[in-house]
Amino acid sequence: TGAADSAAAFTAAFAVSNMVYVPSGSYDLATTITLPPFGQIVGAGINNTTITATGDNVAFVLQYWSQLRELKVVKAGAHTKNLIEVGSVTLDAGRALISDVWVQGAGADGIQLIYGNLGLLQNVVSISNGLNGIRFLKGSGDLNAWTLQGYIDLRGNGNDGLRIEGGTSSGDNLCSKSNFISGVTAQENGQYGVYIGTRSNLVSCYTELNTTADVQIGTYGYGNRVETVQGSITNGCDRFGSNILYEYNADADYKRIFKIAHRFR
Repeated sequence: TGAADSAAAFTAAFAVSNMVYVPSGSYDLATTITLPPFGQIVGAGINNTTITATGDNVAFVLQYWSQLRELKVVKAGAHTKNLIEVGSVTLDAGRALISDVWVQGAGADGIQLIYGNLGLLQNVVSISNGLNGIRFLKGSGDLNAWTLQGYIDLRGNGNDGLRIEGGTSSGDNLCSKSNFISGVTAQENGQYGVYIGTRSNLVSCYTELNTTADVQIGTYGYGNRVETVQGSITNGCDRFGSNILYEYNADADYKRIFKIAHRFR
């Protein structure tokens, strides 16, 4: 009912099973729940199961092969943290899954990916967070070959809807790469709808009404293929011809293809 902190109940449940079902209702968390490897938390749907971070706390941290599905995660009162973290500096969250999850109101990022390869985010809403809706953090370890698919709804975040951070050089290995991204809708974010700072990402997206730019390619954002069905692309990449960018202009009703080139010596 949300009348008391449910952290102890989650801990007790994981002591006897790797799969925890959370029925319809509202549940408070004043401390962080770290899912065990292969652990699952499954709710009764985003309109039925709500988890509220009542302290200035991260609600959930995912580890290797863990899953978070079918629920809503929000905050109560002042909040300065992320609501969901995937891995940590020391926890590998490879092959983790977040599916059919609504995240809203984090003081920092709604979902922050830190460490782990080959995971999946599908059917995710991350809105009205202080910084970014979904952020691939640079610098903690391998964070490669993620798939984002289904509907990825990123609206009204203070900075970016989707942010894949770049490094300080083209060879920076502590940046996420080789991701496969489709179905992103990024609207009314305070900076960029989508920011791609690294290489080898495939993005199809609908973006509009973002303050700075709808889609921004960073300085070392090489080897990307980006397609928009709405919204403009700003290419800040310093290597000519390294990206294939398709921007749909609804007013002129055409696709503009630019910065595709081959160099012959």
